[in-house]
Amino acid sequence: MNSMMLKKFFQKRPEQIAAIQKWEYKVVQLFNSQSSSPENASKKLGGTLSAETLKEQFPSIYAEKDGRKQIDRFLNKVGDEGWELIQVENVVGLPLMIFKRLKIES
Repeated sequence: MNSMMLKKFFQKRPEQIAAIQKWEYKVVQLFNSQSSSPENASKKLGGTLSAETLKEQFPSIYAEKDGRKQIDRFLNKVGDEGWELIQVENVVGLPLMIFKRLKIES
């Protein structure tokens, strides 16, 4: 902002300033983790839960190995919450996503 724009901004009345859009931001760093297989998890539990039971009871952990579908689900979820993806940066070899949405004052 140049000095003329700043001067005009600060000359506004309080009700005009209140009408300015405000934003909130969310930053999400994706990471790659090798999740345990249901077979290994079953062994760690001493066989008390079978691999099939673990897949059935915890589908978000064991049922889907397609990372793209997991990202699609995540992006659709935050989109449903009103977040808009505005930027993706590569930080330490992993994607960092920045989202914004209108801030609702209560």
